[in-house]
Amino acid sequence: MVTPLTLAITPMSVLQNPDFGKAYGKLFDEGDVDDRLLVILFLMVERLRGSSSLWAPYSTTPSKEIHFFIFCCEDGFIPFSTIIQVS
Repeated sequence: MVTPLTLAITPMSVLQNPDFGKAYGKLFDEGDVDDRLLVILFLMVERLRGSSSLWAPYSTTPSKEIHFFIFCCEDGFIPFSTIIQVS
């Protein structure tokens, strides 16, 4: 299965965003953000835009709490929250 590049969120697609591309470009050009932080910033803004975001149907952050599990070889699955509390 191949994902079309037009559906990928990349640093270049963030910079070409019609709404905020110039602002992202300024942050990037001034060295305030690198390419990874640029994508993270884009995802945060799109999440805040809610249903007005082009990416709303493909929201990358869930609106409800999700319980994560990590596989432990000896004991099977253990809750991620347990690991956080232990560390």
